[in-house]
Amino acid sequence: MYFVGLRLTLNVESHEYIGMFSPSVGARITVLPSEEKPFPDYKGFNVAPGFETNVALAMVSDNNM
Repeated sequence: MYFVGLRLTLNVESHEYIGMFSPSVGARITVLPSEEKPFPDYKGFNVAPGFETNVALAMVSDNNM
């Protein structure tokens, strides 16, 4: 089986997290077009450290005539 895509390894340095500023440990992932402004609080998902996370994406085209 052959996979095409991006493989990303993050070092979240969880020992440096301060609970009152960030209640969770991990990364927030947002995927969007380059012309769109990122709002990770509203669009995105969390990735926890210590686990493998696989994400499948599909491009959807909306043509209004």
